Amino acid sequence: MNQDQQQPTIAESRHQGEGVWLQVLELNGQRRFAEALEMMNPFFADGNPGPTGWKLRGQSLYGLGRFAEAAQVFAIALARAETDCENYEHLATALLALNCFDQALLTVDRGLQQDANHKGLLRLRFVLLWRVGKTDEALSLAGRHVQKFPMDGPMWHERGVYFLEQGADGEALADLDTACSLMPDNPRWLNNRATALWRLGRFADALTTINRSVALDPNNAGAQHHRALLLLFLGYFSSGFAAYEWRWRDPAHPTRQPPWASPLWRGDNVQDATLLVYPEQGYGDAIHFIRFLPKVKPHVARVILFCSGPLVPLLRHAPGVDLLWEGGSPSPQWHVHAPLMSLPGLLKLDREELFGGMGYLPEFAWEKLAKNRPLSASLRVGLVWRGRPTHRNDHNRSLTLAWFEPLLDLIPLTWVSLQEGGGKEVSENPYWLGRIDCPDFADFAVTARVVQTLDLVITVDTAVAHLAGAMGCPVWVLLPFVPDWRWGPEGENTLWYSSMRLFRQQRLCDWEEVRNRLSSELQAWALTTQSCL
Repeated sequence: MNQDQQQPTIAESRHQGEGVWLQVLELNGQRRFAEALEMMNPFFADGNPGPTGWKLRGQSLYGLGRFAEAAQVFAIALARAETDCENYEHLATALLALNCFDQALLTVDRGLQQDANHKGLLRLRFVLLWRVGKTDEALSLAGRHVQKFPMDGPMWHERGVYFLEQGADGEALADLDTACSLMPDNPRWLNNRATALWRLGRFADALTTINRSVALDPNNAGAQHHRALLLLFLGYFSSGFAAYEWRWRDPAHPTRQPPWASPLWRGDNVQDATLLVYPEQGYGDAIHFIRFLPKVKPHVARVILFCSGPLVPLLRHAPGVDLLWEGGSPSPQWHVHAPLMSLPGLLKLDREELFGGMGYLPEFAWEKLAKNRPLSASLRVGLVWRGRPTHRNDHNRSLTLAWFEPLLDLIPLTWVSLQEGGGKEVSENPYWLGRIDCPDFADFAVTARVVQTLDLVITVDTAVAHLAGAMGCPVWVLLPFVPDWRWGPEGENTLWYSSMRLFRQQRLCDWEEVRNRLSSELQAWALTTQSCL
């Protein structure tokens, strides 16, 4: 073997490995995890890359969301360096991501036997105690920790996140302010701080904070999606809808794009093409955004709406729909596809083109019933008191049937439940029993036919609010202090629906003031409307 073919010495190999590990460390820091893995692969060919290699490989796998593989690799790293507390921390973090809380807690406690003051392990112990429901113990640990280590920004942040999840937004902001003062360039912490500011009604500060977060980490899809929603909430619709496409890359977003073989429509003119449009989120979102299909028609030859379930009878003949496909076989042919809630951004609609939502479901248009009403008939008011329990903000938007009891004795009205499954709750509430009609609703078209018989709908923020608004029926919507993005930060009217009136909380969690205002306005409305009959 000549000199050029000689194998590197052990010292030379170690030096080359250390150089690679430094490059991998840099790639991981840049979130270029796939590249980092590829760079490491040759060093794992013999299965002996050393503790540093195993640790870095685990970090790359974790960054790619491959938590089970990361846990296996971190376990190997720990077995090779049992006194290294970082290995306990990494393994416990991967187990936490897998929701293996008990195993993670055991791992943390083993690590704390090596170093009882290890900050990373103590922070993880706080999170795990909270996740397994031992909140008192968790908060006690966090309180002692920040007292002992007041400069430990990560623990301030973790406790702030805990308060955010509990809805204690003031306490959350105080902790997140402290964390961000200690580490002002952490994009994740800034994103969480923006959440607290938004919930507390400090909207301008929230936008400044989230803008800083995405400037520091432009590829963070969760923060970009968060920013898009805040822009939409504040009425920056052009930039907001453009940024809203980040939702597809946000791991926390509840839906994923279907694996259609066709390309995504870009909003261009393709006069010989058929476009498939599909709803992607809730029923209310679909009813809200179906208004944009007529604006799509000039750009394509044909529009197919993919839709199933209780929306089908309502939307089958909606304007702009050439064919409604329920997903069965044979499937129709199309050339391009688009998510329904992407249409405003794809069409680049200006502010004036977004609105004008008065009766855009003509098949179910609401008409004032005065000319057909017997003189002795009382006014008919529809009622919805809660939304879908699985909605992430349902605890803020929903009420109980009992909350509306004071309205019953104000003035004679005929009450009609529009609440899905509301009959059972009425039967269990003696105050309402016999005082509210409870029709059955097979689908939204049936609900719409009932709404056509009403003079007014009162509802929390649900699909029925959009249905009544789309029909042109008078509808009063009861909103929390910080509502869904589409209702904006202020005002009792909305440009989305001309027949809609918004009753907002004036203070965080204060529904009593809303009920007092609702009672007063309902009496005035009933007296005025009845006098016109």
